[in-house]
Amino acid sequence: MLEGQKISLRCLEAEDLPLIAAWRNQSEIRRSFFNKLCSLHLARRSGLSE
Repeated sequence: MLEGQKISLRCLEAEDLPLIAAWRNQSEIRRSFFNKLCSLHLARRSGLSE
């Protein structure tokens, strides 16, 4: 973990996948990523896709 005065960063864990997938799959966020397949992969791993 990296800790600063205003932020703490930690490695992603499997339990984070649903939150990350939901965030990345927002259209206003997704359009800034050049690799759209990563969002689909995260959604599938987290169970958010059909």
